[in-house]
Amino acid sequence: STPGIVLYLAAEGSYGFRNRVKAWVKTRGVEGSRLAHFRLIEKSINFMNHEDIDRLIRTIRTVLAQSGQQLAMVVVDTVSRSMPGADENLQKDMTLFVRACDAVKDSFGCAVVGVHHAGKSGDMRGSTVLLGAGDFVFSLARKKGLMTGVMTCDKMKDGPDGWEDLYRFDSIGLDDGESSLVVGRADGSFGPSRELTPDVMQTVLEAMRAAWNAGEPWSKNARAKDRYAVTLMVRDYGLDGIKAEETLLAWENAGMIEHKLLSAKSKLNGYYVAVGLGQAVHNVGIFA
Repeated sequence: STPGIVLYLAAEGSYGFRNRVKAWVKTRGVEGSRLAHFRLIEKSINFMNHEDIDRLIRTIRTVLAQSGQQLAMVVVDTVSRSMPGADENLQKDMTLFVRACDAVKDSFGCAVVGVHHAGKSGDMRGSTVLLGAGDFVFSLARKKGLMTGVMTCDKMKDGPDGWEDLYRFDSIGLDDGESSLVVGRADGSFGPSRELTPDVMQTVLEAMRAAWNAGEPWSKNARAKDRYAVTLMVRDYGLDGIKAEETLLAWENAGMIEHKLLSAKSKLNGYYVAVGLGQAVHNVGIFA
């Protein structure tokens, strides 16, 4: 069957989303006619205003008529940005949002997916109306700097829930020197024989820099346990232990990273990334 169109409403961080698209295209090798199945709207649609929803439905009908395709999915990113002036904690406001989603779903027989943030406790933020109305609810959790995260099925209306799946977050370098993450299911390519490609290298260095800035620097000493750099590179980034040791030594000898005292107060020693990440990635050949 012919795949339908995915319409993405990027109300939050639309500029950064362009890099996500570029990184996805680069990684997946998507080109030509396949790109026509993805459409991006870089403006906020007010789901609390029926006129905005009517206008959105008319726009979608025009796109479908011109392309001869069906609509498969609409992604609302984020829920809170799509209900300006409303209170996501109030049942009546969240009910209006859900009704607007249903209007789009019923008009085209498509799925409507809302991207929503979690609260401090890790649960879905705001009124429980959204959780109750959803046919399926997934949560994705990843600690800052790690290359993997866990997706949990919190609700599946017509199937089993409670299951988990492991996903990778690969940092992909772009031609303009910027980078973006590409998310994909972890498979056999994530393991102790993972190749140190420029993209993996950039991800590791970004995590190393984030750890330093967070006051928990990666250490070259195994007695540091959870901060031991070799353990982190093997456990969280799929590199072989020997390769991780050789890489750290090469980076240090090249002046890319330094092992030094974080502060006199903390008395913690760890790796500090001493060069720009773009410069480091372009010099990856010396570690082949």
